Amino acid sequence: QLEISDSIVDLQNASSQSLSLAECKVMLERVTVFGSLVVDWLYATETIITGIANVANTQAGCFRFSASLAASRVPHAYESNFPADFAGMFTSKIFGQPGYAQLSQVAASFLQTGAENRSEIGAFSSLMNPIKLDGLKAKLGEYAPFGLLPVFIFET
Repeated sequence: QLEISDSIVDLQNASSQSLSLAECKVMLERVTVFGSLVVDWLYATETIITGIANVANTQAGCFRFSASLAASRVPHAYESNFPADFAGMFTSKIFGQPGYAQLSQVAASFLQTGAENRSEIGAFSSLMNPIKLDGLKAKLGEYAPFGLLPVFIFET
């Protein structure tokens, strides 16, 4: 059994660019996977798989509040999305860069607010940045002086 949570799995520089595990139960919680996944059994929640997910046993496990490429074969997809590609969805895919694996501000809304608690999905889900931003906007709208328009500047 393999359990990964609150992590980034980067397979971009691997020879096959996919994680293949036979006869293994894989559990992913709040994970960003750069690459493909080939497993027998999968339970994934709030997870982004930028490649194709191919799960042999689609009768067991779950794929909830997650995203993978459109050609993926996953078990019991619930509140999940399957875009054609993930181009431009991340600030940076290069390890060592300040915005590595962070969702960009122009990422699709199903990634930015697709978690069960309406936070972003992926490795940074537990930071709850979209929820904090919504709270900040609400307070600014309530207490800011009339006519003042706030400008939000995001830093990595």
